[in-house]
Amino acid sequence: MRRKSGDQTSPRDSEDMSMSSPTNTTPDSEDDPKVGQSGSPPTPLMWERWVECGASYLHISPGIKIFYYTITLIIFTVVQESEAVPHFQILTGKYSILNQVFVKQGWGFTLGAYVLYQLLSCILHGKSSWSSSLRRLAVGTVVTTFFFFIWCQVIFPGVEYLTSACTFNNILVNLGKRECFKSKGHTYHSFDISGHSYLLIYCVLVLMEESKSVLYYLQLGQYLRGAPPEAGKSTGNNNSDVRKLSWTQPKWTEPSEGDAELLRWLHPLVSPLLTAAFLFMLFLALLWDFMLVITTIYYHTFPEKVLGTGLAVGMWYLVYGIIFPHMVNWRFFTPHKMRQEGERKKEIN
Repeated sequence: MRRKSGDQTSPRDSEDMSMSSPTNTTPDSEDDPKVGQSGSPPTPLMWERWVECGASYLHISPGIKIFYYTITLIIFTVVQESEAVPHFQILTGKYSILNQVFVKQGWGFTLGAYVLYQLLSCILHGKSSWSSSLRRLAVGTVVTTFFFFIWCQVIFPGVEYLTSACTFNNILVNLGKRECFKSKGHTYHSFDISGHSYLLIYCVLVLMEESKSVLYYLQLGQYLRGAPPEAGKSTGNNNSDVRKLSWTQPKWTEPSEGDAELLRWLHPLVSPLLTAAFLFMLFLALLWDFMLVITTIYYHTFPEKVLGTGLAVGMWYLVYGIIFPHMVNWRFFTPHKMRQEGERKKEIN
């Protein structure tokens, strides 16, 4: 019987076909959550997901945040003046743990949190940017602390002292604040600008600004896992507006080959610590916002709170909207590599 061509394949033919069709040895990138498909960013790691959740609160538009503070001030002051709101001493009393431990040391907690965060962040900037990042952090720490100290420790107490008076049966008596409070039948009067309103709002706005450098951390994680250049744009890492990123964050540049190798080793080690520092900043921001509500409901007059709130917003804008953007391009704060690139461009032009 004649065999039709194509009905069967000889062993030799099948051998030839198996040799001519190589086995698919390409790794299945879809099974690896750390590797993205072609043209798309890699799947975020656990640390990055936590950071992104926290950033959704810390990176609220400053305009929206200031509007929230204004509405809160008006509404809760009306509540304060229209009704006698009962105290819950554990939360709202002057001697509560929240007030005595956290708020009284509010700037210390805020400064410690963001300095720790920025130091860890500096490690991931690459050797070429370490020195400039540390210089920016040192100067930023001094400037932000100055505007806390000069108002909360000098000007506000000075205004209260100059406007203070102690009366007994509507007669002015020469007693200090403590003696006036201790003396029965005596009344103490002063214009006490709300230091709590100033401190808490100033601390939150500083944390919001300083935490924006986390965008670099997210973009670096994608870069080290092989993300295409376009994927980095999804992190919002655009330095055209200086205040979109903290001034302590250098403009994104692709790491050199040596830095990239070092960062691939450092990134997994530093990421959990950086995430913990970032989440602590988030915790403080939430706590300060909660304590601000308590201050607004229970303490100070409306003009005292308005002045404290307005000064906090004004000092934030002065520092992060005028001073730091002016300083950011100074040669003292520019990484050596970027200075060299700038000098080359000038020579070419």
